[in-house]
Amino acid sequence: MLFPRQKTWVSNEVLTAADLNGEFNNILNNGNLTGIEGASTNASAMQSTTDPGGVGTESLAADLLGELKRIRYAIKRIVGGAQWYSAPVIDLGSTIGTADIADNAVTAAKIPSGAISQVKMAATGVQISADCGSFSITSASDTDVTNLSVSITTTGRPVRVELIGTDFASYSSYLQFTRTAEACGGHLLIKRGTGTVGYYPYSGQAGNAANMTIKVPIHIGLTDYAVEGAASTYTYKVQAALDTTANASSGTLFRVKLVAYEI
Repeated sequence: MLFPRQKTWVSNEVLTAADLNGEFNNILNNGNLTGIEGASTNASAMQSTTDPGGVGTESLAADLLGELKRIRYAIKRIVGGAQWYSAPVIDLGSTIGTADIADNAVTAAKIPSGAISQVKMAATGVQISADCGSFSITSASDTDVTNLSVSITTTGRPVRVELIGTDFASYSSYLQFTRTAEACGGHLLIKRGTGTVGYYPYSGQAGNAANMTIKVPIHIGLTDYAVEGAASTYTYKVQAALDTTANASSGTLFRVKLVAYEI
């Protein structure tokens, strides 16, 4: 106790009303929180805690000091600091922000299926090439088309690859093959690395015409399921070729881009 006793008694001493009333008044006047001795006479005493155990393995306190030490232990566990009075890493009265969550702390298993709506998904992984302009096809060998190449880093989902026109408003996105007095044609290839994943042939019969021309709009594509389950970086490109270079054969691929994205 912080407050002292009022009188020390000796044997056979007469108990007076004043002494008795004085001691009781001493207790009544000082027996409050400011009059009761604390448990922090020094830093070591202040830091002293006792593990209260768990449900079924409780450590029961024998006195108020034991209760206090067990409460300190529980506070220390909540705060997560070196001592029960350490400042918490996160104020329990504050909103947990992005900076309070450790990197990679939220795993896919913790996210319910369908919990992320389409509008919350960022447009990641979409790769679009530059326009090929007016590309002349002059060889019967497969030739890389200028600008029509993109690289995409995937998470293991299938990849959609498309050739899209960029000038449909003036009818100027197209593929054309021409040959004098003969059937004309050629083809386009979509390649992943050195392998072919898409083949698109175009041909026309000359009949009695002096010259033969075929002209088609461009918007073709494919879904590359072969890459499903294999997260990596893939390069897609477009090649073009004539069926033959005889009889003034020629071809043009005009105003087209290559697009690749995960689905």
